[in-house]
Amino acid sequence: MRHTILQTPRGLGDLVGGEIALIRRLEEKLGKLLSGWGYREVHTPTIEFADVLANGSGGELTEAFRFVDRQGDLVALRPEVTTPCARLFSSRLLAEPLPIRLFYAANVFRYEEPQEGRNREFRQIGVELAGLPAPVGDAEVVALAVRAFEALGLEDFQFTLSHIGILEGLLEAAQIDEAQRHKLAHHLRRGDFVAYRREVSALTQGTIGEILEEIPRLRGEAALVKELEERLAKEPASIGLNGARRALFELSGLFELLDLYGVLPYVQVDLGMVKDFTYYTGFIMEGYTADLGYTIASGGRYDQLLKSFGRPAPATGWALGVERLLLALKRQGKLQEVEDGCRILVTPQAGTLEQWQQAVTLAKLLRQAGYQTEINPVLDSGRALRMAKERKARVLFDYSEKPRAVFLPGEKVSAIEDALKFLQGGVSRG
Repeated sequence: MRHTILQTPRGLGDLVGGEIALIRRLEEKLGKLLSGWGYREVHTPTIEFADVLANGSGGELTEAFRFVDRQGDLVALRPEVTTPCARLFSSRLLAEPLPIRLFYAANVFRYEEPQEGRNREFRQIGVELAGLPAPVGDAEVVALAVRAFEALGLEDFQFTLSHIGILEGLLEAAQIDEAQRHKLAHHLRRGDFVAYRREVSALTQGTIGEILEEIPRLRGEAALVKELEERLAKEPASIGLNGARRALFELSGLFELLDLYGVLPYVQVDLGMVKDFTYYTGFIMEGYTADLGYTIASGGRYDQLLKSFGRPAPATGWALGVERLLLALKRQGKLQEVEDGCRILVTPQAGTLEQWQQAVTLAKLLRQAGYQTEINPVLDSGRALRMAKERKARVLFDYSEKPRAVFLPGEKVSAIEDALKFLQGGVSRG
């Protein structure tokens, strides 16, 4: 055996107490925001048929956890939630009129190398908007992503945008075959720009070759989109740049709408951006903060995915990594930790049935008043006070010797009846 009975599989881990409370708090805050924009929460199965999920990955599930169920069907743990939502748009929600807005908070699973802020099982919050074409739908989801970061209190964040059709249009005009395109995209994803430029220079020359070599450096203000648009407009129609021109025009329109939403200061372009998933057909997006060296948010337009499920419709969306959001908030000092400790501790004397009855009755009243309450037996008041401190209790109701209530951390003592009335009034005391 390569593991002990106390270990979890690599890239998987446990969450306890306050860690879960932090996630719940973040999701509740974002859920309120997303609902306010008209998005409905959905839950999709953790396990899907593998061929369903393959619709979102070009027929391949190289990073999915796959297995055969007892009926002999090949199934997989979802590596993302966009494809299950596309299935939902086209099945249970088929009769609903478009546009449809959905959001989710879900665990996803990818068989990839664990990294900071992301294990092989990690949590995402995402939105999917079906039925609004580009750039109207894209502007809404980008603006919503900005507002989500703001709602969480994140500072010094930025979203970078591009359009999948810009690079694809240039590669098509250069008549570069599919295998070479995948190779070039791989270099861009890894940030290996030296290898990328070397490959491009060997594959194509002239104006298109020059632009392709420059693509990784075309990052910054939205004006870069207009500049490239004007540059391509000067080229003759015969060299086949219509696809790239359309993509630039669409991206330019998106920036105009983002200006209306008031979020343009948070948005830049990165025309060399490429994505892992093959379902993207239009704008693509990533979100960062200065405190992390990797993406927190990722998304884009996927107009063909719903068609593969039998309901042709434009669609767009994004997903935020919950663990990475928490890590960014922690590094910015914006994360209010949730302590693992009981609010109130009740300590009857061990072996005394009468005191147990008093403790159970008191605990019931406290829980009805909304307080987290534990009952633990002790032998004496000294042990009761030590236990209250160990468990970070705010109030101790101790029956072990002379009944009393102790408010912590100051250790102010009062009668049990007075303390109960005080707490039932909804007031806390240190």
